[in-house]
Amino acid sequence: MFIIMRYNATLEFGMKQLKKIFVFFILTCGVGATLHANPLDPTSKSEISVHDHYNLIIDFFQNKEWEKLIWQSRMLMQDFPDAPFAKEVYYYMGVAYYEITDYEMANESFSAYLKEEMTPKFFDQVIRYKFEIACHFQEGVRRHLFHVRGLPKWIHGYEEAIEIFDEVITTLPRDEMAAESLYRKATLLLALEEYKESVEAYQTLIRRFPKHPLAPDSYLGVAEVYLTWCQKEFPDGDRLELAEINLRKFRFHFPREPRLEEAEKKLLHLKDVMADDLLEMGEFYHRTKRPKAAAIYYQTILKKYPDTKAAKVSRKKLEKLGLPETFSEMENASDKVPKKADEAIIVESDEEVSAAP
Repeated sequence: MFIIMRYNATLEFGMKQLKKIFVFFILTCGVGATLHANPLDPTSKSEISVHDHYNLIIDFFQNKEWEKLIWQSRMLMQDFPDAPFAKEVYYYMGVAYYEITDYEMANESFSAYLKEEMTPKFFDQVIRYKFEIACHFQEGVRRHLFHVRGLPKWIHGYEEAIEIFDEVITTLPRDEMAAESLYRKATLLLALEEYKESVEAYQTLIRRFPKHPLAPDSYLGVAEVYLTWCQKEFPDGDRLELAEINLRKFRFHFPREPRLEEAEKKLLHLKDVMADDLLEMGEFYHRTKRPKAAAIYYQTILKKYPDTKAAKVSRKKLEKLGLPETFSEMENASDKVPKKADEAIIVESDEEVSAAP
């Protein structure tokens, strides 16, 4: 009986919360409708012709009366949905929404224009507007909740930005805007920790626009992705090799590029990350009184990453252990040191096998 009463109480509480949410939604939509009320204040169905509608829209466009333009456009589409002018009106609506910084609605209007018009007269202008909208979303401008204009702008528009950048890249694959879209998409994907996709976008830019001013920036971007990837997830030797290949290509295609030095620093930083990971494992075995296992890690660092800070520490550790800096009989075992510390397996003798934690 107690369980049933508690269940009923919980259900009642849930219904109250749902009711509050529903009331909030209705009130918000009502407020939104009030805020965006028709500035023309129509009280009945318009009786003017489609040409009169269109002329008013052009007048509002030239006078930059954006809210009036939006409502006049809606009236034309409502009264004459099949008129040729109705398709063109989407463009003017898009511009109006853009000018009042409602970028989500502007993008929807521009997309409707491209969909409805077989040979769009304002094609170039629309693509430029859509690119600018994507830039605004990338820079942090938010979109409406549930894509409803009357609701507040709470949601980041990063996904919309990537979709629009892809649209520009597909529509104008060799245009300047495509290069800028690829670069912006790659930087946004890096910020969203979509590392693989970010590298692909940078490399697409490099392949498609090898002499573009953004190509050197893309090589640097790839280096930054691999560095961040290893820092945020785990040090991976494969990514280090790819970063080295990226630097070699950068040096080959832009031998006099002053930013080569910056790319080299990023690669050295990545090697520091890799060496520090091995050093951590070596110090673990050192603390647990397994000097041979520790020596394998220290010697690996000296062999693979001799210019890192971890190499200096490893050299001192080997001196304290009284062990050589080279592998000698352990040389072959060094190649078996895995890339992931959590999968490390160290063979200290013929019978003893110790697994890293």
